[in-house]
Order: sequence, then structure tokens, then C-alpha cells
Amino acid sequence: MRLLYLVFTYAFLFITITQLVVGSNVGDACSGNAALCNTPGHYCSVGNSCQLVPIGEYSNTNGMSINCGTGYTTVNPGEGAGANAQVACKCNTGYGRSSNASPCAQCVSGMFKSTVGDIVCTNVSPGKFAADSGSNQVSIGATQEVNCPSGYWSAGSVAQCTQSVAGYYTANAGGSASNSGATQTLACGSGTYSSSAGSTECIPAQAGKCSANANNLCTVIGGIKEESCGAGYWSSNQSGVCTSCGTGYTTVNPGEGAGANA
Repeated sequence: MRLLYLVFTYAFLFITITQLVVGSNVGDACSGNAALCNTPGHYCSVGNSCQLVPIGEYSNTNGMSINCGTGYTTVNPGEGAGANAQVACKCNTGYGRSSNASPCAQCVSGMFKSTVGDIVCTNVSPGKFAADSGSNQVSIGATQEVNCPSGYWSAGSVAQCTQSVAGYYTANAGGSASNSGATQTLACGSGTYSSSAGSTECIPAQAGKCSANANNLCTVIGGIKEESCGAGYWSSNQSGVCTSCGTGYTTVNPGEGAGANA
């Protein structure tokens, strides 16, 4: 009996030592000794068998599954294999780095990262703003870029879009009026105006009136209102100036001089 006991004891020790040296396999027993799951990326499960660490966790050689922590994760089970999160895990969305030689860092203002992996954050494109997974604007740690809403614009690499001011409109790269994803804001041209912030287009001044500034003076650029031409002056549609009726002509009331010529 003693001989049989020794045989079983040595056999058990041999298997244990072999496991520790060679490395564990999925399904190996680990009851009472998590270290038997010594292959990085393995852990001793509640069922007392070696299994792949879950997504978002890692292990080294001690059979213990550890959460990757803020800014880190993994893509597949068992992928988290290493001495610490910096080495074993990858950068989560909203965090970036060029390699695991550096820790993962939140994307700074005006940048985003939408995928898991050890790559750097990307500049937000023109006409877009930095956002979280719910499309809410954020200053840091953005996971996506979203089109600027109507009346707003951005030239790129910014966390948030800017609202156009009165006298201006939002436009695309080619200068055409844009309702969404505008990349620039342009002043209203001669004979047109926008009276409020967030305008996506400029309105033509009516005949007998001109595009005007805050001082009620006709202007050929950046008009914020339309102003009636004074008595004795006229204008055609979409004009930035009022013209004198000239010798022998006049008008009685402001705005009355409306037409193609005197």
C-alpha cells in the first residue's frame, strides 16, 4: 500500500510540475491551485478548470483574471496575456497610442478613435465635431466624429462646431450653402442678408430696399437686415446699394423706388 501511495504521489507531482513547466491547456483541472493555469491568457474558472480570460481581462502566469482597467480592453477571449494591462491589453475606443511601449491615453480635444487597438487618435474632419458613442459632444476621449448640425460649422480638428453669426451663412468647401456638415462660414454677398445667428443661407433684399448693416446703412457684404431706400432713391431686387433717381425723377416715400431702373 505504501508503494502504491508513493507511486500516486509521484505521478501527481510529475503531472503538476509538467503542467507548470509546459503550460496549461483549456480544460485542465486547477482545483485548489490557480497557478496550474499558467499559460498567459488562461485563468482558473469557478468551475475549477483552466479557461481563456474573458474580453476586457488579462492574466500572466498565476491563473488569476484581472480587469484591464480604464482605457484598456481586449477584442477576443484569451487575448489578454501579459504581466500588466499596458502590455496585455489594447487601447479602448477614445484612447490611443502608437505601441504598447506607452500607456493608453485619452484622445485630446479635436481628436477621436472609434476602434479598439494600439493606434493613435485621429483629427476630427472639417464639418464635424468630436462625440461619444451617443453622439454627444465631448472635449476629450471622443469615440467618433459627427456632422455639425444646421447653422454650425468647423474647419476640422476641433471638439465642437461654431454657430454662424448674423450676416453670415454656413457653407461647404465649395462655398455652397450647407445645412449639415458645413466646413466654413461666409459673409452674405451684395444684396443679401441673414438676420440671425445659425443661418444656412442669405435672403435677397427686395426691390426698393438694400442689404444693410447694424447702422441701417446699405452694405455690399455681411448684411444683417434689409433697409428701405430713402425718398428719391431706388433699387432693384437683391441690391446692396440704393441709387439716386436722378434729374427729373423722385419718389415720395421710403422704399417706394422699386424697379429695374429710375
